[in-house]
Amino acid sequence: MSVGPATSRLPKLGAALLASGHKFPRELAVPPQRAVPLPEKVLQFGEADFLRAFVDWMFARLNRRGAFGGRVVAVQPIAAGTARQINAQDGLYTLLLRGLQDGRIVEQREVISAVSRCIDPYQDFDAFIACAANPDLRYVVSNTTEAGIKSTRLASIPGSSARYQPAEAEWRPGSPLSSSS
Repeated sequence: MSVGPATSRLPKLGAALLASGHKFPRELAVPPQRAVPLPEKVLQFGEADFLRAFVDWMFARLNRRGAFGGRVVAVQPIAAGTARQINAQDGLYTLLLRGLQDGRIVEQREVISAVSRCIDPYQDFDAFIACAANPDLRYVVSNTTEAGIKSTRLASIPGSSARYQPAEAEWRPGSPLSSSS
């Protein structure tokens, strides 16, 4: 048996598709369109599956219930991360939930819209610093594995006033977030 390419293409998930009036399948929960974008209230170190499928899903649920009113900015903690792919879809992704509910097997699909963007500090350190200085930020989330915990220092990022390594950012005197500036 051979498997060939799919004959129909799915549209690219992104803000433009949500705003276009595209008819999504009934079994896919799609977030409501908002006239005003929600403020970025969470700085999240990490952009991998666990954080997006668990933590960001919870923020999305809170937003749907009107109980949070904010979005997540993910920070790519390693140089070989997924910021570009996340940003290409405007932070949107589809989550498949499978499990038991009230003794029955359930399967739900929903578009998660809690992530506003993902910053790659290795490419745009200034965006990371500006985000960290955002007065709307209320929470910091991190899920760092042993790959992100190191006792050695990485070389400074060119053009920055800090040394960045996973799960750690240090500001030197005179940097934008320093109390002595």
